[in-house]
Amino acid sequence: MSGSQVYPKIERFSGCGCLPTCESYLRVIIIFLNMGLLQTDRSQDDMKATNPFIEDAAIAWETVDPLIRRKVMGYDRQLMMVRVEFRKGGIGTLHQHPHSQITHIESGVFEVSIGGESRRLRAGDAYYIPPDVVHGAICIEDGTLVDVFSPMREDLV
Repeated sequence: MSGSQVYPKIERFSGCGCLPTCESYLRVIIIFLNMGLLQTDRSQDDMKATNPFIEDAAIAWETVDPLIRRKVMGYDRQLMMVRVEFRKGGIGTLHQHPHSQITHIESGVFEVSIGGESRRLRAGDAYYIPPDVVHGAICIEDGTLVDVFSPMREDLV
């Protein structure tokens, strides 16, 4: 990736929920680039944290609680992607952190709360959380979220 590379502008993020997983990840990355939250000119040292080719099947799930598990897909100092799988009733408790976050709902239905406002979102939807804003999610129907953080969350590795 070079600093002069041009990325397509995405005006509105939408999807049917049946996109292949790798395409879902790419869409999230492009959204972050369009929002100006990513730098594209990284030093070689930054890229040593993760393999440039990420195969979902090669990464083990980490159990967060009986209804939630996650896997860190990849990261460097400026960026991190995490898949989080919820069972119905799973709760991502209200919390905040100093990272920017954008989340793509790969599958399922979630009641998402950001800064005191809640909305029901479905597969194909996405949401953005500015730094230090209280947020959380309740899983209404089994599903998976794809979280992208900038900078990376050291507490997850």
